Amino acid sequence: MSNLETSRAPTLEEVIERGAEYVLDDRFHFLPGRIVEYSAGPPQIADVEVLNKIPVIFEDAEETVEEFPILREIPVLFPHFGKFFISFPFKKGDFVAIQIADFSQDQYLSSQGNVTNVIDPRRNDLSDACVVPLAFSPLAKHIEEAHPDNMVIGIDEGGMQLHFDDSGSVTVKFDGADTLKLENSGASSTLALGTAEMHAMIAEQFEIFWNATLMTGFGLHTHVAPPGGGATAVPVPPLPSFPSNAKSSKVSFPDG
Repeated sequence: MSNLETSRAPTLEEVIERGAEYVLDDRFHFLPGRIVEYSAGPPQIADVEVLNKIPVIFEDAEETVEEFPILREIPVLFPHFGKFFISFPFKKGDFVAIQIADFSQDQYLSSQGNVTNVIDPRRNDLSDACVVPLAFSPLAKHIEEAHPDNMVIGIDEGGMQLHFDDSGSVTVKFDGADTLKLENSGASSTLALGTAEMHAMIAEQFEIFWNATLMTGFGLHTHVAPPGGGATAVPVPPLPSFPSNAKSSKVSFPDG
């Protein structure tokens, strides 16, 4: 295959260029792909459709288009270091990037991560392709809600999103609106719910107030009797104990 114009009497420069092109014609490095089928494994593998067709010009100047085969059961390379990882639930039709290794990776992929010898002499072969979790998608399919300032992890177009800004605060958003915001640390920590126009009672703090202030004050208070009489007795009981069911790890505000 060659994309150079055919010459019946090529110069030395053309011969060298033609030879270099022949060598490189079937070597691929980075291609756009689309998930056909994905298995969460282990191991994580996918069948992927290559979203390019290659124009081919033969020596007789005849031109055709070559389609790539479906790449079957190629490795999916998620970030994974020690016990930490990030994974995505790929679905059919998701855009991905396809990376092709320079050398055969048969020996390495079947090893335990040690240095391995490259036995097969193939170079940049589609059988050594892998999926890189980058959305190599058309411009029309790019993220709708990328933020100009915040790092965002979440679901596009109205889903839940976690926003990190450069001040150190973290905001959880649903349908584009703030749901929860965390700021500062230690005694200065704040947690704002929604637009921060509604507030939650902290049960532990209110229990201290209830027992130390309300119960003590009501337990010791007296009433002044009418003229000629004495002080009234201490009320029994002045207030019930703090309700234990007032404590909850969940807070729910009504709309509005």
